Amino acid sequence: MSSGSDASPSHEMTLLEHFAELRKRVFKAAIGVGLVFVGLTFFMNTIMHRFLEPYYRLLPKGQQTVTYTSITEVFFIYMKIAAVLAIFVASPWLFYQLWAFISPGLTRKERRYAIPFVLATSLFFIAGLFFCYHYVLPFSFGFFLKFNKNYTNIVTLSALWGFEIKLLLALGVTFETPILILLLTRLGIVGRSEFSERSDVPRAPAPPNE
Repeated sequence: MSSGSDASPSHEMTLLEHFAELRKRVFKAAIGVGLVFVGLTFFMNTIMHRFLEPYYRLLPKGQQTVTYTSITEVFFIYMKIAAVLAIFVASPWLFYQLWAFISPGLTRKERRYAIPFVLATSLFFIAGLFFCYHYVLPFSFGFFLKFNKNYTNIVTLSALWGFEIKLLLALGVTFETPILILLLTRLGIVGRSEFSERSDVPRAPAPPNE
């Protein structure tokens, strides 16, 4: 291990200081998401149109509708969509708060990855959402609508919301995997050899020598 200011954190924080820092970062993250949430509520009609578009696009004209089963269902779905979308939009701010919390425990050299980390995680997460919305959702809806063609289509708003958000989150997190692996190797937490050693991919045995 090398010595000097580059090899150790700039300040040794106590347990109480860690909790205070965590509380501050969580508070700032919540404030950021809350402000975005309030702003998004003014555009919910447009957002709902975008939310329903991948599904409606594949339905015949005159059948482009979804149902609801309780008097409060539509209102709460609006709020859920606004809340989740606020987290998506505020993701650069959230990733920055995460990095700001862990950075005091890193060396000066490691802290240089802050801006690339925030930018890369945000861009890859948004790329996953974009890919899911424009390709995975239409393909999934098309497949299931064809599979269910002999049955009556009565889809509730809650069911549609649950289906879309699961796919969006799955693709968003999946697109983060390369960034996580790169960050772990750059920080020296894991080595490149560990990924190959832990790989479960079967390997063909070497041919016998003749």
